Amino acid sequence: MNRTDIQIFLAVVEYGSLSKAAENLFQRQSTLSTRLLALEKELGITLFTRGKGVRNTELTEAGEDFLLIAEKWERLWAETMEISEKGHSRSLSISAIYSLNAYILNEVYMLYAGQNPQVSLQLRTRRSDESYHLVESGIADAAFVTKDLYSKRLIAVPLFYEKMVFVCNAGYKTGKEVSPRGLDVSKEVLVDWHHEFSRWNEYWFGENATPRVYTDDLTLMETFLGKEACWAAVPVSVAHSIRKNPKIKQKTLIDAPLDRPVYMLLRRNTPMSEELSALISNLKEVVTGQGANWVFS
Repeated sequence: MNRTDIQIFLAVVEYGSLSKAAENLFQRQSTLSTRLLALEKELGITLFTRGKGVRNTELTEAGEDFLLIAEKWERLWAETMEISEKGHSRSLSISAIYSLNAYILNEVYMLYAGQNPQVSLQLRTRRSDESYHLVESGIADAAFVTKDLYSKRLIAVPLFYEKMVFVCNAGYKTGKEVSPRGLDVSKEVLVDWHHEFSRWNEYWFGENATPRVYTDDLTLMETFLGKEACWAAVPVSVAHSIRKNPKIKQKTLIDAPLDRPVYMLLRRNTPMSEELSALISNLKEVVTGQGANWVFS
């Protein structure tokens, strides 16, 4: 077993099939299949389920266990190469959901990098569940998410809460204060910000309401708000950024959704490193400046 075997295994997991993995690794599918069979023989386990007509690969229970080991192997190899090639002895690996990376952490990273030029940053944008997996496997030192999911290996530490506010295109007619009772759901640009927000939306507009757009792509959200007479409820950090567009206005929202929570994922019984503590200090500085309620101490 060598690094190539590990990379092939991880690629098949990432892309979901041998054919897609082979395409992205610029290798023949038969080559990958042969290497995986040899790896399974060496380990004495079956990594993937196989069957006729099954195009996508699925990990066996043993494969799930080996995935954690493979990701640790790859992370340690990358850190070793980083030290030898760049001379860095300090690094910090962070995973976060897109809305946090795009609207809050981008500023935090730049502030941190300017104050800590000796630290190599490894930054990833992932869904909450993927971020949990990265921290569990040791690939990421910490992650920032908005969902507190169950994990035996991790703790989700509340960092701050940010208000949900109303934004709309200048062409959407409404007063200075907005109540959900007077909103046209057919003009809503809906993003699933967090669990309590979804409940708020269902309470006011019903389970079967049809918004103008439902998306998890915040670039699309901004595009519609900037070009159509529509509205959205967004975290204050997002509003702070997108209201720079003169066609997008922020107004007071009555009966607003509950504040959006932001958690830091850490491995249990693992103290925060000096590098991570410094990043958290920068994060506090940025989000409190945007009006968030900081609760971590």
